[in-house]
Amino acid sequence: MTDQLDPAPARPARHWLGDHAEHERALASLAGGELYALTLADDTTRYLQSARPAGSSR
Repeated sequence: MTDQLDPAPARPARHWLGDHAEHERALASLAGGELYALTLADDTTRYLQSARPAGSSR
């Protein structure tokens, strides 16, 4: 998805790839049965990428 965004809105997603602390938060959320979401925005649009553990009904 980041390849289709302008550089400024794509920057947080590219940073996420190397952010160890945020990966740990994502894993902790998923391990706890919670949804993990990352929101990106450009001038007029918001993009929400989310993950939930398999078998979760939330």
